[in-house]
Amino acid sequence: MGHVFRSWDPALRREVALKTIRLDADESKREKLTSRLLREAVTYARFNHPNIVTVYDVASQGSAAFIAMEMVEGTTLEAYFDRYAPLDPEQVIPLGAAIARALALAHEHGLIHQDVKPGNVLLGRDGGIKVTDFGISQLATTTEATGGGTVTGTPGYIAPETLCGEGYSPSGDLFALGVVLYEALTGTVPFSGPNIQEIAITTIAEDPVPIRKLNPEVPAELADLVSQLLAKDPEDRPASAAIVARTFEEWMDAGRLEWKPKPLPQKEEQKPSTLPTDELAASLGA
Repeated sequence: MGHVFRSWDPALRREVALKTIRLDADESKREKLTSRLLREAVTYARFNHPNIVTVYDVASQGSAAFIAMEMVEGTTLEAYFDRYAPLDPEQVIPLGAAIARALALAHEHGLIHQDVKPGNVLLGRDGGIKVTDFGISQLATTTEATGGGTVTGTPGYIAPETLCGEGYSPSGDLFALGVVLYEALTGTVPFSGPNIQEIAITTIAEDPVPIRKLNPEVPAELADLVSQLLAKDPEDRPASAAIVARTFEEWMDAGRLEWKPKPLPQKEEQKPSTLPTDELAASLGA
């Protein structure tokens, strides 16, 4: 969603990742969402968490929003999956712990990601795992709900209750985490279809192929946890991201596991910005 450019913050004299997002054409809706994003950005800026990309500043100008974020040298989990999935279970456990820790902190502050997916998890060349784009899906990405209207998020990662019009909750983020971990362990997504509507129907009505049927090397306990995250009823999922994180951390301690990624795929060359530098600086208050 949007475009990310390597940029320079003249006030703090540091490189930042500058994300530009085209906003909704409806002016009243655009102003409401932008105002909410600005408020949430203040909260995210205070996090300083090793598994969350730091947001430095957010601004809007006309039909575009600009988000200045921490520069992470590395690649996305999506690109990593394209090259290496399915991953060894020993690598999926620390990966799951990192994402769950990020979600736990956000949920403790009353914030919901709404678009947890491999493309929103960054793998640093320093070995770090960071979740990005908290709440940004509200600005642009929409999927048709089964009861009419639209929901934000990425097809295949949206929880069944959200697709049925029940809104968002922290449990929806846990469902999406389950999709990411299923993909990590099997090399395929649990819910698919020829179009967005079919993916939604599959997500609501069908159970995924059991993980151990696709990858017998996955320990039963790990497969069971991912299955719980993918439960259709949010009441059947783990009670919180903090509980999920602690479970993964206990397994890491028992097996002395840590995240040791294989060589990271190179990012595609970024396109040069077509927006004037002074316009970007003015938008961000530089």
